[in-house]
Amino acid sequence: MRFNLLKVFFTLSIPFNIFLICFFYSFYHFQFAILIGLFGGFFAGGLMAIILSIQGYTTDINISQEVGLDVPYEEAFKKCIDAISSLGVKINLEDKKSGLLKARGPITWSSWGQVIEISLKRTDEGKTWVKVLSRPWLPFQISDRGENQNNVKQVVEFIKK
Repeated sequence: MRFNLLKVFFTLSIPFNIFLICFFYSFYHFQFAILIGLFGGFFAGGLMAIILSIQGYTTDINISQEVGLDVPYEEAFKKCIDAISSLGVKINLEDKKSGLLKARGPITWSSWGQVIEISLKRTDEGKTWVKVLSRPWLPFQISDRGENQNNVKQVVEFIKK
């Protein structure tokens, strides 16, 4: 939780710091503009971080889920390929030997794109464990309006059919 608040704090305060410094530089001396910009930006960033944490806002947008399938590895791998294709994304990596699939989602209004990773593991009983991960393409993105959650949900529902 602390990391989430720091991420929100710095993401909101740094651009506001820069804006205030540029704005007040045109009216006052540079040292005074920096002072006002830093205090104002950090105050605004801190205030927003506190408000968003009280409302339960989270920046945890790396969503993953594991599921066990009662099907052989080859059939599970084929289902996972079909599940990723059903999202309308392009598969960048398809390694059947290591059990890894990677795809990248398009840029949308909510994010700069997602990375969808599926890893498969064989079990001794002839079953297959599948881990689905959806995360933002940019590591510093703090919100995605639920796109990664929807990706994981759709893939898991598809492979469970």
